[in-house]
Amino acid sequence: MAIQLEDVRDSEVEEFGPGEIIFTQGENLDHMYLVLEGEVVLKQDGKPAGTVAEGDVFGEMALVDRAPANLLAEAVGDVRVLPLGRARFESLLVQHPEFARTVLRTMTLRLRQVNLAAGGAAGSPRVSDSTSRLLLAMKGNTAYAAGATIFSEGDKGVAMFFVQDGTVELRVGGKAVQTIEAGAFFGEMALIDDAPRSASAHAATDCKLMPVDRDRFEVLIRRTPDFVVEMMRSIASRMRAMAKKK
Repeated sequence: MAIQLEDVRDSEVEEFGPGEIIFTQGENLDHMYLVLEGEVVLKQDGKPAGTVAEGDVFGEMALVDRAPANLLAEAVGDVRVLPLGRARFESLLVQHPEFARTVLRTMTLRLRQVNLAAGGAAGSPRVSDSTSRLLLAMKGNTAYAAGATIFSEGDKGVAMFFVQDGTVELRVGGKAVQTIEAGAFFGEMALIDDAPRSASAHAATDCKLMPVDRDRFEVLIRRTPDFVVEMMRSIASRMRAMAKKK
């Protein structure tokens, strides 16, 4: 879903001509961008890494995890973009759930495009107290014995999972790539973009999980912006960890 904002003032808009650099790889950013008109190509280490067009966002990773930009952004033709600082970004998450969904889908798509699968060895951050309280208040947790398969690579993703107790191991091609501990979540990528599971999940110990299906996912997006930011940080940390291995 492309984002359309109605309260944009001309004084806020930045314009770039064909071939102009909007930001460079490694640059420290204090804002992300929404494309109002035109097209932007993203490059990593000089190689194309995707394009964004009207209604799309870019530069979100640097804003989400406060790290230098991992991509270079260059205008393809004449481009008009709207910078979104942290305050406006967080406000949009609260006021426009579709904005949160779009940013999450964008980040997930980029993660898949560069074939990062389950995210390598990057850890999944613990959720905030506000998100944790909402998840712990939900009914319907499921217990898994050590060694049990929670889902398999290639399965349709109908839910993500919050680990209430125990430890979960993610595997790609049978190889362990990530350990998820109590207080963190996993399986969110397939729920965000409706693509098949890119990894399998197995109970490393006896564990208790809270499934978060699409309905519960929407409730969390509406009720706590912390949840959305935590998911974005999780995806961003995976991308950066795998980029270091390339």
